[in-house]
Order: sequence, then C-alpha cells, then structure tokens
Amino acid sequence: MDNNDKLDKLRKMIQSSNNIVCMLGVGMSMECGLPNRWSNEEAYRVEREYKYSPEEIYSAVFYNTRPGLFYEYYKKECLRLNYKPSEAYEALKYLEKVGKLKACVTYNIHSIAVIAGLKNVIEMHGTIFDNRCPKCDRRYSAEYMRDAIGVPLCEVCKAPIRPMVKLQGEMIRNDRMTEAANVCSQANMIMVLGINLNNSIVSMLTNYYTGNRLVLITKNEHFTDKKADLCIHDEVKSILPQVI
Repeated sequence: MDNNDKLDKLRKMIQSSNNIVCMLGVGMSMECGLPNRWSNEEAYRVEREYKYSPEEIYSAVFYNTRPGLFYEYYKKECLRLNYKPSEAYEALKYLEKVGKLKACVTYNIHSIAVIAGLKNVIEMHGTIFDNRCPKCDRRYSAEYMRDAIGVPLCEVCKAPIRPMVKLQGEMIRNDRMTEAANVCSQANMIMVLGINLNNSIVSMLTNYYTGNRLVLITKNEHFTDKKADLCIHDEVKSILPQVI
C-alpha cells in the first residue's frame, strides 16, 4: 500500500469514527521545538554536563536528597517555554470541535495540547505549570520556578516547591491511569501519534481497545508497528493536516 492509499484509508477511518482517542508521544513534542530528553545524544550530553544520567537526576530520589542539582537540571532542561503547538494540534482541535475526538492522552509535561486549545486532555505525567508547596499547597507558576535563584522556595513556608510531574521512580497517578483506560476501552478508533507501540503505557492502554482502527503515525520504524491496523511513517504534523 503506497502513501496515498494509506492517507485515503486514514480519511475513511476518521470519517466513520465518532469516538476517537489520540495518544500523543515525544515525537509530537519534538515537532513543536522541544528536544527528546531521553535520546542517546541528550543522555550523553547530560552526563558530560551534570555527571549523572537524566534518569538519575530527574528522579524522586534526587529531588529529595540533592535538590540543588535536581533543580539545576530541571530549570534548564525541563522549563523550556519557547515552543508553540504544531499544525497537528489544529487538526486535532477540528476533530474535537466536530465531536469525533473524545480525548487526548499525552505523555508531554509542557501542556502543549492544553495550550493549543484542546479540552479533554489526560496529562499522564503531570505538567510543569502545576507547582505546589508540599506544606501549605500554595501554587506557583512555571516562570516563578524557572526564574528562582537556586532551589525554588515557598514564599510562605520556605519549603522547596514540588513540581507536580511524575519523576523517575514514581508511579503514574491511579486516577489518570483509570481515566485513560476508560476512554481507550470506549473508543472506536485510536491514533498513536509520535510514539511507538512498544512504549509500556501505550501497550497497556491499547490492550483495552477492542476495535480494528488502531492507527500509528510516527517517523521511526519499530518491530511492533505490525500491531497497528494502519501504520504511516512520517511526521504527525505532515500527515494530520492532509487528512483532516
């Protein structure tokens, strides 16, 4: 099947579906100008610069025991606010507006889907825009966290502020897992965008899906691609605007 045939098949799938769920992966974040913090190249760079791997620094252990180094990394590498949603998000907004797209499940912590204007977004790993004092629950902006000198402290309690994102070593919140599993079980079409089916959470959630419209759009090939009913290897921002 050539690319034009695949695009035509995707259009027909979308036209005949009224309960679509989209899973948004790191590829979609990269299309918006954000780096892949877990790539080999980034891992090598981080180890050279910080003397630890991203997995070690971006962890609950480091937050609790070495907050200075944790925040040095977090503010520079995670609190990047110079990005904007790609054209793919406009296509998703249209699908939501006409009632076809029921939910987006995202692994991005930068709230790109929310900033783009999508309504029903399940942020599995939390968001950099949710920061709280663990003592008094006072809320702080991402800009406050980024611009703080050293460890960001609560203005009231002087306690280190906790970014409400899932760190390495922590579990995804149960309510988010339940909500994501529910929308996937009710969907009559799932689009996995910018992430492969080998991802552990994607693999688990797609097990709740019983339909035959599992679509994968991602640049890189993977041996699990064969599990999809339709697979297109390209940028999401190139494909979705063509068919929606």
